[in-house]
Amino acid sequence: MKHAIDTVRGTTKESGPFSRFGWTAVFHEWLKTAVGPDEPMAFRQEFRQLNASPKSVLLRIRKRDGSLLWFKACDPIFSKERKVACALAALFPEHLPSIIAEHEAWNGWLMRDAGLPLDSIRGMREANPVRLMQTVGALQAKSIEYTASLIDAGCIDLRSPHLYKCFRNLLPALTEIVQAQIHQTPRRVRASDLHRIVDVLERTCQLLDEYGMPDGLVHGDLRPDNILVSDEQFVLVDWASAVIGPPFMAFEEIAMHPLLSSSSRASVLKLKSAYGQQWRGILSEKEIDLSFSIGPFMGSAMKICLLEPLLKTSYRLKPQFERHVRSLIRRLMSASTALNEKYRMSA
Repeated sequence: MKHAIDTVRGTTKESGPFSRFGWTAVFHEWLKTAVGPDEPMAFRQEFRQLNASPKSVLLRIRKRDGSLLWFKACDPIFSKERKVACALAALFPEHLPSIIAEHEAWNGWLMRDAGLPLDSIRGMREANPVRLMQTVGALQAKSIEYTASLIDAGCIDLRSPHLYKCFRNLLPALTEIVQAQIHQTPRRVRASDLHRIVDVLERTCQLLDEYGMPDGLVHGDLRPDNILVSDEQFVLVDWASAVIGPPFMAFEEIAMHPLLSSSSRASVLKLKSAYGQQWRGILSEKEIDLSFSIGPFMGSAMKICLLEPLLKTSYRLKPQFERHVRSLIRRLMSASTALNEKYRMSA
């Protein structure tokens, strides 16, 4: 009983602003200030809480005119998401929801509604994968000149040298995971396979440097529920895994997702054309071809590096997580073979 009372008072280690009694009234008062005098305070008493914990929340707020606002607050351990989202919205307002105000004490921000998730029924009907590829490519191309400031804002630095260093430092944890496989199928990954991947990764990073390839913004978790669609326009949300690194890693995020792309060769070529078009004038045709070739390999390496916080804890020993990591390693093995055949990446 005492723990429950302390939680409501916000005096336990696990408590947060959204476990305290009366936080909704405090939020409503803040909302009046946040929208400012230019925004009519015509709200219904309709606040829908879509998910929450003591330290995080997602609220949908419906106004009397039917329009929506959203308030998202993150656990302090994910404090970078707010800073990254606000920085990106300021730089690229056409690609992110419009941000009205920030609540720094709660690590939250208030946004205007920007459409339906792509995995909703209506959203899927309105989806145009070619248009999505054009949108993502255009955003990335614009981001090139802002990479340093975006890293300062909290984007994860996975530029080639950092990506290589991160992956190499994860070798002990990855070796432990591949050696934990009990069954013979799918094929076991050997420690020697991991070292071969590291060799190919080093050569790939060197090749990118030799060509002077630019780095750009990569979402890091681009899936249908993180893509909003309205009138054929796409807006991207949930930037907690935002990366600065080889930009063509983003193509793999979209092209390989079953809800975003057909697996047919014709469909993939159409998406490649739409995405590659955004880079003409920035990269040569040879550089675009190289970027597409390394995308699957670097994209899988990125996904593993984004798991670094979990790979450094006992969570890495969970069977389901181990299987996921081994599947990413097998993708890397397959992609490294393709790179070797085309560019002779390993000795």
